[in-house]
Amino acid sequence: MGTSTSKSIEDDIIQEDVDEQSDNTEGRYNEIIPYPVLGPGCIITWGRNSEGNTGRVQEENDERTFLMNPDFLQFESRKVKQVSAKAWHTVLLTEDGCYGFGWNQHANLGLGMKSRKISTVTKIPSTENVIQIATGEGHTLFLRKESKLYGCGWNENGQLPTSLVESNLLKVSMLQFTVLEHGEHISKITCGYRHSVFLTSQGKVYVADLTLNNKYRGFSRINNVSDTVVDVDATMNETMTLNKAGKIHLYGKNLPHEILNAQHGVGDYWFLKMSVGRHHSLLLNSNKQVVVLGDPFNCANSEDRIKLDDDIIQEYAKDFPGGCYLHKELFDSEVVDISAGRGHSLILTKNQTLYSFGDNSHGQLGREKTASLLGKVSLDHLHGENFNIQQIGAAAETSFVVISELEDQYTSSQDASLNVTTLDDVTEFNSL
Repeated sequence: MGTSTSKSIEDDIIQEDVDEQSDNTEGRYNEIIPYPVLGPGCIITWGRNSEGNTGRVQEENDERTFLMNPDFLQFESRKVKQVSAKAWHTVLLTEDGCYGFGWNQHANLGLGMKSRKISTVTKIPSTENVIQIATGEGHTLFLRKESKLYGCGWNENGQLPTSLVESNLLKVSMLQFTVLEHGEHISKITCGYRHSVFLTSQGKVYVADLTLNNKYRGFSRINNVSDTVVDVDATMNETMTLNKAGKIHLYGKNLPHEILNAQHGVGDYWFLKMSVGRHHSLLLNSNKQVVVLGDPFNCANSEDRIKLDDDIIQEYAKDFPGGCYLHKELFDSEVVDISAGRGHSLILTKNQTLYSFGDNSHGQLGREKTASLLGKVSLDHLHGENFNIQQIGAAAETSFVVISELEDQYTSSQDASLNVTTLDDVTEFNSL
């Protein structure tokens, strides 16, 4: 939801994209290949792939810059517990450590080197016993038991508090977090594009960002003493919190703080979930209505900005400029999960139906290239029977879902060999 006038990693990525893309989209659509289903914890990815963002290797003469059709990521049969993808790189938390793929220009995958892309699922060293992960624009956080924090990647803004005065941490390194009281532990970590956020078991929220605290590379508490927070999320320069009363607070570099109150325009409903994207946010209230804030199409400065149709949305409260909420009748059952990306959104219902809307310039909606308004993402070609989705994620220009259960495994005559890379196998190295 934030804006910035300074040159950022995003500027570099977008310029690379402009340099590479052609007006001719023919031949850039993903051919549906019956990958073997490997059981619970499988990942389905789609969207931008010019930096290996979907974790799938393209043929040498394949000039496609995105993979439109959702398909299984070939990965070893380790159960994936969590996936984090805020921008252009993805990290997987599995039963035996962490793996990553995608853009690695700031060593944000912790492989001990910088490279433009890592196209295959690659093991990240020193990530055993990790229980939670979070990714930013160019950095990654790892949380181990006993609230031990580790990180790697971009650190020019102090988003990785460490005694090492370096702009990039090439390897996963231990971070300094000394503000916990006796018996208190870190319950959640998340990343904005340029800052890191930590929620403690006592409902305190700390932010690591040199721009928020210019005195030292450390932590600043942002919520009031009387405000007990139960969930946090972050984007460019902002941090959004959900407290135990169901109220939303927004904190940022250029904001004091503003309260998005559950009483504004929706009666006595309170908020249950939130997801903060680059240009917009999604909220889910207790009436199972999806609230959209900001610009969900990432085209605020475009003359041909797409407008949400009146038949699809209802105007929300004037307290939320540009806000709206989606008709419940648009979905086949009540909404259970939401995810906001850079300019697109994913919504999951109780019936395990996945919906998408927003920017589709890289096929991140998982639907036809011209799609932008709300519609269903078809996953029918990937399985014989229904499966359950344990996590959905909208990143900068990619999307993913993680499968928790499969009723009928997909069979294939293809070789079921697994496409996993170790650090020794990585040959791409484009040093800055």
